[in-house]
Amino acid sequence: MAEISKTADQALQVLGAVIDDGPVTAQQVASTLGLNRTVTHRLLTTLQARGFVRKHGSDYSAGPFFLKAAQRAWPAAFSQARSVVRELAEVHGETVLLTVADGDQAVAIDQVVAEKHPVRVGYPIGERHPLTVGASGRAILGYLEPRQLERVLDSIVDVDELARVRRGLDDLHRQGFAESHNELHPGIYGVAVPLLDADGYALASIALLAPVERADQVRALVPVLKETAESVSAALTSG
Repeated sequence: MAEISKTADQALQVLGAVIDDGPVTAQQVASTLGLNRTVTHRLLTTLQARGFVRKHGSDYSAGPFFLKAAQRAWPAAFSQARSVVRELAEVHGETVLLTVADGDQAVAIDQVVAEKHPVRVGYPIGERHPLTVGASGRAILGYLEPRQLERVLDSIVDVDELARVRRGLDDLHRQGFAESHNELHPGIYGVAVPLLDADGYALASIALLAPVERADQVRALVPVLKETAESVSAALTSG
């Protein structure tokens, strides 16, 4: 075996622990990997400076580097699927939003805004919010790997909030979609379904957004949204 850099190897181990287990504290990373805490802090600080990890309070999660990489890589991956997404937006006249997870946050990475209606919804690319809030976030949250899901749920300290989130996840699993009324922005209705990998875990979510006045019409499009999600998931996981 060729000689490797011990420091680089440790940095990659730390990065892997953050990606696999994040959000995590430096102490948790050090304990998981059996590394010195001072070394772990120094490596995390370096990774943070280069954008590979992000720090929220004492927790670390995957950083903006990966969001930028996703924004560059996904258009290529969507070479076939994006036409399906655009057709969904244009035929049915509502905004289609694509969202991924970054730690315990949902991040919008792409959208298609239809122009059928004079009143329509646009959503800022790069905007982030907790996975526990909004249809696009919950659609991902409900299909995270069990360890990641439990970590997010364990971080919720308010009993009523935890109960609300669990009810939303129960609805998601029963219905196959998540929906929200006025949660993130007043006057906006959203309905979302997950994009799943071959193991059934969330890669992202795809959502329809519209003014709340059109909620019933948009909710009726759930079967079409599910079909679109299956097509997009197949495109993302093929080859």
